[in-house]
Amino acid sequence: MEKRYCECGCGVETTQGKKCLEGHFVRSNGDYYAICSNPNGNPNCLKFTHCSSLPTKKALEARGCLCKICKQEKEQIKKRIAAEAQSTELCACGCGLYPRLNRLFISGHNKPGLSMKGKKVKPDTLQKMTEARRNRPVPSPEKKSEINNKISNSLFGRKLPQSQKDKISASNRGKKRSPEFCKRIKELKSDPEYRAYISNLYTGEGNPMYGKPSPKKSGFSISGRFNDVFFRSSCELSFLINNSQTKWISAENKQFRISYIDNNGIQRNYFPDFFSLENNILVEIKPVNWEKDLRHENTELKRNAALELCSKMGWEYKFVAVVPLPKRKVFQIRNSGLISLTKKWENQFQSWKNR
Repeated sequence: MEKRYCECGCGVETTQGKKCLEGHFVRSNGDYYAICSNPNGNPNCLKFTHCSSLPTKKALEARGCLCKICKQEKEQIKKRIAAEAQSTELCACGCGLYPRLNRLFISGHNKPGLSMKGKKVKPDTLQKMTEARRNRPVPSPEKKSEINNKISNSLFGRKLPQSQKDKISASNRGKKRSPEFCKRIKELKSDPEYRAYISNLYTGEGNPMYGKPSPKKSGFSISGRFNDVFFRSSCELSFLINNSQTKWISAENKQFRISYIDNNGIQRNYFPDFFSLENNILVEIKPVNWEKDLRHENTELKRNAALELCSKMGWEYKFVAVVPLPKRKVFQIRNSGLISLTKKWENQFQSWKNR
């Protein structure tokens, strides 16, 4: 007759027709046998070893019978394996990493709206969402104002990092606004209350030009483009025409900004006129007899600051005095099609041409 052993896993032979010894038949959840309750049982009983004996554990696993402690350990191992398992598809955010099994994203990589892309919401779910929004309590105007003030105060004075500014600038560059958006902005700017607010905001010390002298003889220089290079005076135009064999770019941008201290001890920024990419030459254009013009009182300070920068960058700095072109000569060049003028000077050119 075939021997039969106690199914609790203690390894003791049972009597004929019985599955377990007396006191060993205690079931736990999931039809697994619990720890042996017989204090005088076999030394290999699970009550004493908790399946630490390798042969006993293998025998139990072969029969699919585990004690309560072993069952808990096995469930924990299953959970850990499932948590560490990776999906065969990459994260949907495009980072190139693998998420957990049966997951679309790595934790924290979910982009708003991407997880629901292409999915349809059931009509009853939409109805529930609509009702939830309708029943949402609406704060009073005083509460709204209080919330807005808290948000404004928390953000006041905060400076964004340059990387974030660059991202915002790149995202808005070339973006076309909808007609509805443009209409709302136009209505806002025409609102009397908004106009009064802006007026008060930039009145007195709020004005950027408050306490500063107005520029003298500003806006009188002819401006336009020659070979896609912007010029702001007839002196600059004369220089570009006489040096047209060299490729020039405008130096009036952040890359060529030069800081200096003026005669009053105030730090200011100075931008040269042109830069040659071929020869690394930085050029400043001035009219002849510029020394007699009071507007150029800081020119020497600018020149010294530019020379210092060029020595660091390995560039060559040129200070060129040019005879200004008469307006009639500029209009003749415009008539030949070599240059284009700004709107103001284009109107004057048309008037000159139609005389």
